[in-house]
Amino acid sequence: MDFAHGAIQLTTGAINTTFVVSGLSFQPKAIRFYWTGIDSATDAVTGAVNMRRGEGYASSASSRRAIGSFSQDTAGTSNCGGVAANDCCIVTTDGAGAIDGKIDISAFASDGFTLIVDDVLPAAMTVFWEAWGGAEITNVTIGDIAEPAASGDVAYSATGFANVADNTQVVMLAGCQSTAAVGTGFAGDSGFYSGAATGAGENCVVSGNSDDASTAMDTDGFCSGSFCTAMCVVAGGTTNSRATLASFGTDQFTLTWAGVFTANRRSAYMAIKGGRWKAGAFTIAGQTATATTAVTGLPITTLRGVSFKGRMSTDSGTAFATIDRMSLGTASSTSSRRAMGQMDENATASSAAEIGTAVEYDQTLVFVGTSDTVVGTRDVSVFGTDSFTAIVDTAGGSASECIGYLAFGDEPPPSPSLVFNPNMALVNLMRF
Repeated sequence: MDFAHGAIQLTTGAINTTFVVSGLSFQPKAIRFYWTGIDSATDAVTGAVNMRRGEGYASSASSRRAIGSFSQDTAGTSNCGGVAANDCCIVTTDGAGAIDGKIDISAFASDGFTLIVDDVLPAAMTVFWEAWGGAEITNVTIGDIAEPAASGDVAYSATGFANVADNTQVVMLAGCQSTAAVGTGFAGDSGFYSGAATGAGENCVVSGNSDDASTAMDTDGFCSGSFCTAMCVVAGGTTNSRATLASFGTDQFTLTWAGVFTANRRSAYMAIKGGRWKAGAFTIAGQTATATTAVTGLPITTLRGVSFKGRMSTDSGTAFATIDRMSLGTASSTSSRRAMGQMDENATASSAAEIGTAVEYDQTLVFVGTSDTVVGTRDVSVFGTDSFTAIVDTAGGSASECIGYLAFGDEPPPSPSLVFNPNMALVNLMRF
């Protein structure tokens, strides 16, 4: 497996402005993007921007999806929105239900890719990307999910998938509160989740939500290693819809939906066949500086990278908790990592400065506090061939903080084949 990750500083350039990523040692076959709305090429934390977070996927110039959500800073009443799009890989929306920015992918090159402006962004924004390639990646499927009206099992398309449990298949997922048609913005809660699954019992997800049109901020969050989707009930609260991976099958995967609440809420997914993958969650003593947790015995020959998801809290179980705080990050070694974080305060006046965002280029997770300062960071201290060790760099959090992860790397080499030698068989026969 080939893997690389990086950052793009997207400006508010005119339509058809391009942003080229090059210098990779391979041609990408699958790309994941994520963003929170902040723009900085160096470590930064600020409360002076609106939250525009999201996640997107691309496997070609014609196969891509994007999920975005919005929460306005210092609005008189909370002003939120969401969007799901199938014609770009990065999308932004406003609180009125209008798409106000779209970045598409125009080309995959032998050493990178090119992004193009389809709709001018409302503000400059840094986007992080993860790219996979190599001979082990054989199939990539990108698609849409509408939350079902009833709980139970639902199958989704994934070309090349098989009924195997060998960690050679992965599904990455992202969703929002929008029930509007794909490609249409939605004026409503800012709900957003990022999840992953690699097999039955191998899931992780982080989620957040801010109520729309509220005079006092009502925000909630969720983090778990038991599910791969999680969305707060509309207008806030502790109940949620959630799903876990049930099984893989021929050209498909099946999710088991539990506690569904709003039919047709939009999600997108990227399913990859090939390589080795392991999703899950671990706990770490977040309130203790230099505390470590080792994740060992990964079903991977050579670890290439890890995606991280967290909210500086214990495992949420099945219920959302107050405060929409979220961080996403990536690492490929102890010296190559990056993270984005955001926090939408709870129980403050909507007219106050309640949103904080941060970007870090030397951490795997970054958590923002109510004073628009960094109140917790996580890093990796060991990056092994089939293991990694997480470490608390800046203390802040709980004694059993839950962190979701998606680890990936090379498949083990095939077992040596037994070759039939007729001459040796005759010799063995003559011995008897």
